[in-house]
Parts: sequence; C-alpha cells; structure tokens
Amino acid sequence: MTKAPEVLQSAEVSRSQIPRFSVILPTFNRLRFLRRALLGWERQEPAGLRFEVIVVDDGSGDGTRDLLSSWTSRRFDYLALSQQNSGPALARNRALERARGDFVFFTGDDIVPSPRILAHHVRMHDAVNRETTVVIGRTRWPEDLPLTATMRHVDGAGGEQFSFTCFRDGDEYDFRHFYTANLSIRRSFLERVPEGFSVDFRKAAFEDIELSYRLSRLGQRIVYCQDAVAWHYHPYDVRSFFRRQVTCGAMAHVFYKKWPLLSKWFPVRDVERIRLLEATESAGGRRDDSSTEALATLEAALFELAGFYEGTTGSELTPLLLGIFQYGMVKGFLEASLEDPPRSRVQWRLAREILIPALRGFLLGARKAKLAVPPGLVLRIGELVDDPVIRAWPAAKGPQHIPRADDQDRSRSA
Repeated sequence: MTKAPEVLQSAEVSRSQIPRFSVILPTFNRLRFLRRALLGWERQEPAGLRFEVIVVDDGSGDGTRDLLSSWTSRRFDYLALSQQNSGPALARNRALERARGDFVFFTGDDIVPSPRILAHHVRMHDAVNRETTVVIGRTRWPEDLPLTATMRHVDGAGGEQFSFTCFRDGDEYDFRHFYTANLSIRRSFLERVPEGFSVDFRKAAFEDIELSYRLSRLGQRIVYCQDAVAWHYHPYDVRSFFRRQVTCGAMAHVFYKKWPLLSKWFPVRDVERIRLLEATESAGGRRDDSSTEALATLEAALFELAGFYEGTTGSELTPLLLGIFQYGMVKGFLEASLEDPPRSRVQWRLAREILIPALRGFLLGARKAKLAVPPGLVLRIGELVDDPVIRAWPAAKGPQHIPRADDQDRSRSA
C-alpha cells in the first residue's frame, strides 16, 4: 500500500474559497530552479484571479523540503506535500486529490510562468467554451539562459522536446502534444479518468501522453495559445539530452505495452527487424562479442564530435543530432524490451544503422560549408565501424571556421 503524502506547509486561511485554478507542480532535486518558479507564481496578474499552488516533493534530497516548509505566499493559496521518490505520475495524482480549482494547470519545477499566463489560459477556454478542451501555452528558453546547439535543435528543427515552431495560435493538435509544462484542463473533464496518471511510468516521460490518449478517447481537443508563455530553465547538452531520450524510449515501451494498437508511434518494427537480422546472423555463426565496447566507444566519439559545436547556432549539426537523439529513443525502447545476452549485439547493429548515415549527412554538409571538423576524430569513428566512406573523408582544405551562435549578432553591430 502506498504511503500517504506528508503535508509540509498549507495556507488554510483562504481554502474555503474556490480558486479558479489549481496549479500542480511536482518537484525532485531542483531547488535552485524551484525557488525561481515559485517567485514567478507570486507575480501573477490580475490580482483578482484566484488560484492555488500545490507542490509535491518527490523525495528530494537537496534542501527542497526545507524551502517548501518555510515558503509563505501572499498571492496564492499554498499547499506543499512530500512523498517517497515514486515519479511525477504519482506526485501529480497526490496533488489532484487535493485540487479544488475549476481548472487544473500542470507545470514543472523548472518552469517560470509569465505574469499573465493564467489569464491567457482563461481567455482561450472562454473562447472555445467546451469542457473537453485542453489549452497548451508556449514554453520557450529564457533570455538569460545561455543556449547550446542542442537546446536550439530540440525546440527547433528536431522537435524532440516541443513542436511549437510548427504551431499556430488557436489551432488544434493531437494527443501527443499534452505538454505538462504549460497546460490547463477543466477539473470536471479530468475527473472522467479518476485513476489519473498511470503510476507504471516511474520516470518523467510519456506518463502525460498516455493520460492524454485516454482523454482523447473521451473527446479531448488540445488548443494552442501562443500568448500563454512560460520560460523553461533546463539547460541541455548533447550528452544530457541523449540520456533524456534513452529514458523516453524506456517509458515509450511502457506506453506501447499498455496500448499495442498504437505501435505506429513507436519503433516496434525497427526493433523487431534488427532482432531478426541479428538472430539470423547468430544462427549462421556470425557473432561480434566486442560489440559492447565498440558501442560505448562509438557513442563517446559522436558525443565528442557534437560537443565540439555546442556553441554554434545548431543548424550545421542538424543531421547528426537528429541521428543521435533518434538512436537514444530507440535504444531506450530496445533496452526495455530485450534481455541479455543478445542486447549488446542488437544495439551495435542499431547504432550502425542510425548513427553512421547521420554522420555521413553531417560531414557532407560540413564539407559544403567549409566547416572545421576534427579529422582525427572522424578517422577514429571510420575505423571503428570500418566504413569506407567515412574513412576516406578528406579534411576540408583552405580557411575553416566554426560559426558561433553570436556571429550573427556581431555582424549586425559591425
């Protein structure tokens, strides 16, 4: 039996009055960002818009508990709960048990709301005037957070994190865009799925999309509101976002096991095809027992290569980052579906099929752009995979330049 959450702090003075919004905010070991997020909620306008903030500490060990216990608010009703580390799904469910607002607003501990974010959500809900409407706002990188090429990519050309670059204000989008960083939903509609978020998702990935799919079967319509802006304080580089993708892949497998009819959204066919090829070759006596070491070496080399350009605008890296992050997702899915000993060999085949074409595409673009590329690193990768195209890749001659992210700004001011 799951232990009930401990109440850390509660502003009971005004809890007899029904707020318009219940802001639900799970947190885990993000003390420095959480404080900024709470301050953002203190600045909400207009003053007459009533809301409550329910924070659930998912077993943090970084001082979060002390912050939540001592926090007092003059702007919103406040409730802080604490539970043993169990993941964001259970944390949100705990908060939903205590929510009283007409609308539930889901957000994160690294999300700082703009001053009128709730007012914009209300405006969109009132305009649509439908119980099954879900409103998602624009989540973007803050101006005071230095951007890496990875961060530009995942919210831009890659779209691995958000797809806002393709969205239009007021348009509707399918269940896959249930982004719980900046999202509101009528509590009456949410209560039609009383089980809430599935606690089978122990990590922060796909637990929101799986709930969204169940809501979509009840008529959910997701509408985009571009004025409802929130700032995302979560820096990434290629290695950290790759780890995030592996986690997403593992949680995608949890989703697939629940809803196998949705297999088209997941890399099921790729995994099965690669497993079949590996089984066929193994039956014929062809085995590569060095695949585990080779895989780790290949991943490290590609991270090093991509990291060489983290200070750029990111456009030069698009083919390589697309491959790395696709591979991370499929790798996580594969790891969740296979058992040793064949896992390492199947992963090695997967890496070659996805990463090597991505590297070739990057090198082709680099040659055209006369982009500086470390020749020794490329040669090491070529020898590792015994790829003649990569091994024969010549270092570009003549002037080479790594275009930094601030080059364009300097050219404007010149």
